[in-house]
Amino acid sequence: MHKPVYDALRSYGLYRDPLRQAILRIKYQRDLGLGEILAGMLLRLFKENQRDPQVVIPVPLSQSKQDERGYNQVDLFARPLAWSLGLPYYSKALQRIREETSQVKLTAGKRRLNVMQAFKMDEYISVSGKRILLIDDVATTCSTVEACSTALLQGGADKVYVLTLARSLLRKSDWEVI
Repeated sequence: MHKPVYDALRSYGLYRDPLRQAILRIKYQRDLGLGEILAGMLLRLFKENQRDPQVVIPVPLSQSKQDERGYNQVDLFARPLAWSLGLPYYSKALQRIREETSQVKLTAGKRRLNVMQAFKMDEYISVSGKRILLIDDVATTCSTVEACSTALLQGGADKVYVLTLARSLLRKSDWEVI
C-alpha cells in the first residue's frame, strides 16, 4: 500500500441499500431531485470533519458517458454542496482526457492502471495554492480520486480533501470488489 496523494478522504456511508439505490437512481434513472438530499448528507459529513477548502470540484465523467446521460451525476450533489458552503464551484476544472474501460469489474491494480493519467487540469482554470474539496459518488479502490488528486496537485493545488457519498467494501485477500 502507498500513501495517498490526497490529504483526507471521507465517505458518508457504505455502498449498501438504501444509499446504493439512491446513487443508482441519480446515476442511471435521472432522478435529479435526489441531488439536494445527497448534498445535505455530504454537508453533514463535511461539518463533522472540519476541513477548510477554498474550491469544490467534481470528478468528471468521460465525454461519452456525459453525452449518453446528458449530465454528470456528481454535479447534481456537488454544486448544491458548494452553494451551501459558500464556496466557488469549478465544474470544468478537471477534464477526463482518456476514455477508459468501465471500472466496475476490475481488480484494484487494474483500476489504478485504468485511470492513471486519465485526468488533467483545464489550462484556463487556476487552482494554484488552493485547498480543493473533490467530490465523487463512490470510492471503491480510490483509484479515480487518486488520479484526480494527482492532476489537481500537478496543477498547483495546495491540498486535496475528498468527500464521497459511499465507500465500497473490499476483501483484503484479493482486493476484489464485493
